[in-house]
Amino acid sequence: MDTPKQILTAAIQNDAALDDLLAKYAGRLRGLKTQLVAFIRANRGADGKVAVALNSYNLLEQELARAGFASFYDYGDLFDQAGELALEQVADIPESQLILQASRQSLAAALSETTVDVNRQIQSLGNGIVQALKAEMEIATVIPRPLSGIAANISSATGLAEGRARTIVNTALASIQRGVHARALDSLVAQGVEMFLFYTGPLDGKTRPFCKPLVGKAIRQADTAKLSPGRGLTFRRNGGGWNCRHSSIPVTRGWIEANSVEVADSTDIARANAGAKK
Repeated sequence: MDTPKQILTAAIQNDAALDDLLAKYAGRLRGLKTQLVAFIRANRGADGKVAVALNSYNLLEQELARAGFASFYDYGDLFDQAGELALEQVADIPESQLILQASRQSLAAALSETTVDVNRQIQSLGNGIVQALKAEMEIATVIPRPLSGIAANISSATGLAEGRARTIVNTALASIQRGVHARALDSLVAQGVEMFLFYTGPLDGKTRPFCKPLVGKAIRQADTAKLSPGRGLTFRRNGGGWNCRHSSIPVTRGWIEANSVEVADSTDIARANAGAKK
């Protein structure tokens, strides 16, 4: 039987595994800026201007694809691995087969929901890069400019997009796991099983005010919908918000009592929601 300390240790190990997945994604994004700058260098005339034809959306999008922009969407296998890690999180807790079965049945829906959301956000990033590079090229077709200036603007546009993409995917990896657990929770409650989410993870100087009242406590299924981390996010999918380091593990009443775990009350819920506004 996993104790709260063992679950915390497993959560830390899970976070490390998610960090590895994010590092793989970041590695896939590298090289986009370098290839785009090389593309423009190859198409600049002696007068320092860029060929007018490059102003075409189609050519620009083709070059973005060739330069590696498709890598922004290369996260499907990482999401699958995050889902499998979610199943491992519940493998050793009491009634593990019951919870594991419900989690497996929830996995496909959680993956689909998150993938659709991330695709939408990444598409928006892609549109922003295309607009920024199109504007840069429109200027470069009529005004001679040093390559260093063009490169700096391209680096700025793609660099911001890469950082945002990493944040989106990082949050999505954890959201998949929370989605699996929340759906499993609902399924078991619908079957008459009294279930809670055990909120675990670090409690340190980086812990958000929203998370502090909840860490190390069990949250009733009915109370999970009352928690709001703000910014249009939901506790059940996003925990404390973007890049939240905490995990929500489904547990039973028996596990709570066996491990003397405190159940979050209305004061804890109110403090968390108030903390989200700070």
